[in-house]
Amino acid sequence: MSSLRLPNFPIAQLRNMDPRRSLVAGIIWLMITLAASFAVAASIWAGRVAREIVVQQHVRRLALETDQLASDLGQSVSARLDALRAAGNSARPIESFQRLDKAYPELGWVAVADIDGTVLAADEGRQWHYAHGNAAHDP
Repeated sequence: MSSLRLPNFPIAQLRNMDPRRSLVAGIIWLMITLAASFAVAASIWAGRVAREIVVQQHVRRLALETDQLASDLGQSVSARLDALRAAGNSARPIESFQRLDKAYPELGWVAVADIDGTVLAADEGRQWHYAHGNAAHDP
């Protein structure tokens, strides 16, 4: 009866796994190394792809937000220009102010200024103030 000595058994198994002593062990170590290399390469590639997808999503979102901002700004400027056209060229700035205030009540602040930039009439908190007059109006 052959008896295996226990202390030599683990050493023999380790010796069998040495790629210098066995062709099968060399092939197994080669496959393990290739599998690990491919796993590392695949994780790096997948990380780059995921990062690129996230960047593209951010770019799309920023483009949509920029378009929305441009649209809002265009509507705002258009409303102010329409208000200026509605004011017309009346002889008295106070009449222009009153016409603007009635035509565009949604504007938060309306004012009429002369050519030097002096405010002649302003709508502050829905109260009318005239620089050279004494009228005050609470609607």
